[in-house]
Amino acid sequence: QVIKIDFATTDNERVQSFNLDFDLGGNKEVTLDTLLEKVRTHGYELDDTAPLNNNLPKSFAYNKAQADQRHVRVIVKEIFDSKIETNKIKRTIIVTNPDKSKREIDQIAILTRIVKTGRATKRIIKYNWSTNLWDAYVPTNIPGFTPNIKGIGESIVDGETKSQVITINYIKIPDSVVINAKNKLESQSTESTESTESTDQESIEKPKKLNWFQQWFQH
Repeated sequence: QVIKIDFATTDNERVQSFNLDFDLGGNKEVTLDTLLEKVRTHGYELDDTAPLNNNLPKSFAYNKAQADQRHVRVIVKEIFDSKIETNKIKRTIIVTNPDKSKREIDQIAILTRIVKTGRATKRIIKYNWSTNLWDAYVPTNIPGFTPNIKGIGESIVDGETKSQVITINYIKIPDSVVINAKNKLESQSTESTESTESTDQESIEKPKKLNWFQQWFQH
């Protein structure tokens, strides 16, 4: 005796028909749970969200008149196995100092995403990558030199971001520029000092204005 059950996905696309043979000592029936165990071996499980499944019987009895017909439809969904994928995206900053020594700063942003694989169809579903950040970086100040890149800003890293290499070199500032800057600073300091002294002198030499009573009393 064979009970034929029609299993379908939630979009009503037929998945597979299972021809199940059961001999239960004269009681030719099979429980729903037993059927679902068989379905799971094919990579599917009962879809609890499908309204059609609300009225499923707890067991199915063999009926000779229906032996060659699919007398019930069960809505199932594919079982997916999930895993977490990681991706390391690196930004390398190579700093060449004035003495030609080098230093590397590695900034590593780790992204993750969920990947699901269907047991029945082997269909793969990949979700979006998470996001992360590369920190900002400011080169060390070295007197007499200036970096070709003044600073590197904070940057958002996502699934489209590629690994990067950024090179920073120090350029010697010409002596004339240094001297001019030094003279300008000294000049500004001298002018500020002279202005302060002049103000103090004026406050000392400027006669104090007397009121009318003080003027009458002195006369």
